[in-house]
Amino acid sequence: MDYEQRYNVCKAKTGDINKANCLYGLLRDITRLQDEVQLSIPAINESVAISNNLINNANALILEASKYKGDIRPQVLYGYTRGKVGAIVENWNAMAHDYNITQKDQSELLVLEHKKEFKIPIIIERPERAKEQEEDIFKDQDKLR
Repeated sequence: MDYEQRYNVCKAKTGDINKANCLYGLLRDITRLQDEVQLSIPAINESVAISNNLINNANALILEASKYKGDIRPQVLYGYTRGKVGAIVENWNAMAHDYNITQKDQSELLVLEHKKEFKIPIIIERPERAKEQEEDIFKDQDKLR
């Protein structure tokens, strides 16, 4: 079955849970193919190499999110997603750097981003609402498999 056909099958499913399960599976398969295509593109110059790295890291984020069917808990806990987000910031910095050095008149230089490491644990701002927030954030998550 081709991807467009699979997409139409997913969209025709009844109920949001059924659609989400089907669409996450499709998204993962499409991204795997996209990843193979991207990895086959020769890095013929620095610009293409940076772009390829950016695509690779973005694909990794999509694969990770689709693997866990949108559940943010493993994405946060395992650290892989955080590493890829950091790599995207590094890709941006490389792009901005190379762009800046090629601008002869220096009129529109791009700002480099600083990759900040979180030194303190993330806490819930309003502990009295923590249970309610968790219920809202992860509603029906266990139904996605």
